[in-house]
Parts: sequence; C-alpha cells; structure tokens
Amino acid sequence: MFPNIYVVGAQSTGKTTLVSVLESHFANPDNRIQNGVHIPVPGVVREVARGVLIQHGFTRDDIRISPERCLELQQHILAAQWQRERDSLGESGWLISDRSGVDPIIYAQHFGGKSAACQLLQCKNWQELGERMRSSVVVLCSPEAKFLKDDGVRLMPRDVQEWEDLHKAFCNVLDENGIPYLVRDGVANQDVLIGMIRMEWNSRLNANLAALDVARAPVPSLSVMPSRFAPPRTGSTPSAATTGATYPPVAVLPPVPLAGPHRGAA
Repeated sequence: MFPNIYVVGAQSTGKTTLVSVLESHFANPDNRIQNGVHIPVPGVVREVARGVLIQHGFTRDDIRISPERCLELQQHILAAQWQRERDSLGESGWLISDRSGVDPIIYAQHFGGKSAACQLLQCKNWQELGERMRSSVVVLCSPEAKFLKDDGVRLMPRDVQEWEDLHKAFCNVLDENGIPYLVRDGVANQDVLIGMIRMEWNSRLNANLAALDVARAPVPSLSVMPSRFAPPRTGSTPSAATTGATYPPVAVLPPVPLAGPHRGAA
C-alpha cells in the first residue's frame, strides 16, 4: 500500500545524502500521518555495491578492464539488491533505497555491452524488482560537480562526458522499462526537494488507498427474476419467441481509472 522510494543515478550524484534526508523526514512522527492513515517507519536499503565488492573480492577497476568480471559483479549486486529489498519489506512493509535494480543494469550495459545488460533484464530477480519500481517513486539524481568526490571505493567517471552518458543511460533504461521517475536537477534547497518528492509520494499513496476502497466495495447484486419458461416438451428447445421469456438487464460497472507512467522534474 505504501509506495517505495528509490534514489538512483550515476556515481557521485548525491544519492546517499538524499536518502539520509528522506530517512530523517519519515522518522518524524508528524510526517507519518496522511489523510488519517498512520505511516510506518520505512526500511532503508543502503547501497549494496560496497559490500559486494568486499565479499566477492572485486575492485572497482574490474569494471573497466574485464567485461566478464563486470557482468559477474553486476549479477552479484542485482542479487544482493533483491535480497535486501525482500528483507526490508518483510520488516517494515515499505522502503527507501539507495540505488536500485536498475543501477547494475546500467553499469553492465555501459562497461559490458548490451548483451550483458540483456542477461540481467531477463533474470527473475529483475522481473520482481522492476515490477516493484513501476509502482514506486523513483528519483533520478543528475550529475552535479559538488558531489564528485573520490572515496577510493566507488568507480569514478573518467570525465564529465562519461558522467553525463551514464545519466542519459539511466533515463533511457527507465523509459524503456516503463518506470516513471522524477529528475532532481539543480534543486539546491533540501526542503523544497523533499516537499516535491513527498507530493509525488502522497499522490501515489492516495491512488493506492482509492484502489483498495474500490477492491473492498461490495459487488452490487442483481435481482433474480422468475423464469417464464414453460416445461419443455420432449425433443424441443424453448426460445424467447415461443415462451415469451424476458431477461433482466445486465449491470455495467464503471471502469476504474488507472494512473499511467509519467515523467516530471524535481
């Protein structure tokens, strides 16, 4: 019922900072009431790539020097993301995630080629993760120079062009997979940014609540009219023309409007 929030984008774009601010926002009890509905504290999925690098003995240089090692690493990252999300949803019911299942697909495509990305897109883990993202609030962080810092662990872009190419790849893959997203592009004021994300989150929650109300509504009963058929004679088939039977009108229920994917700017 509660929409998840994913913060995605190329390396060093302020994702972890934004996740921390969102975590603080929803930790405040005053921010966890919406239309009389109590919102539980979300689970937070921290970036899984760092742990995977250590656990499986990879270095960031493996991504560039070997397409095979790059694909293997991204497969491990995708599997770790899937497991972390399942664990978090089991504990809290909804989550805020630093990165997502889309991120390893982008890096597999950029450094390993389209065939590597296709392998990840076809796996069962991605099918589940992608479906979840389509009903979530996804925030795409765009490159900003103030966030570009080398911590010795993360892969750093070779130049500004590669950084921007990765950002465009995120846009393309999200669009191709029907995942709506907001773009955080130059919004310096954190309060304004959180307000815009919360507005989208509230809209998703209200739509989910409305859908639940429709699903729980009793199905209108149709009155059963007595049959006017006379007992058929052996070897004959009764018809409206011969029996004078009339039929009750069919009840037509109005369609339930569905919200489609959209893009906007945050």
